[in-house]
Amino acid sequence: MTEQNTREKLEKIVLKLLVDTNIIIYHANGDQTLSNYLDKNHIHVSVFSEMELLSYSKITVQEEKLLKEYLNAVTIIGFTDQLKNRAIELRRKFNLKLLDAIIAATIFRIWLYLFHSR
Repeated sequence: MTEQNTREKLEKIVLKLLVDTNIIIYHANGDQTLSNYLDKNHIHVSVFSEMELLSYSKITVQEEKLLKEYLNAVTIIGFTDQLKNRAIELRRKFNLKLLDAIIAATIFRIWLYLFHSR
């Protein structure tokens, strides 16, 4: 297999990505660096990120509309009892912050890759 064939096959792979709040904001605003990568993959968003975005007290009507359109185009991961129990287990075992344990449990639940900014 040539290097070109390998590259072409890798470009066709679609990943399931769990994106955090900052990445959503950048991507929704058209950040081209992120768009080149995120547009070809399947994006998942935690219901907690959705709530964080839409509950921001200084959000404008236009920003809210843009975010709702964006969120309608991605998969929102809800919070189930199974996810809750896994988050509790992970938090106890690894001494994680609560939201970090929830995100980790979400990733394990559907084998996502976490795409975040810090």
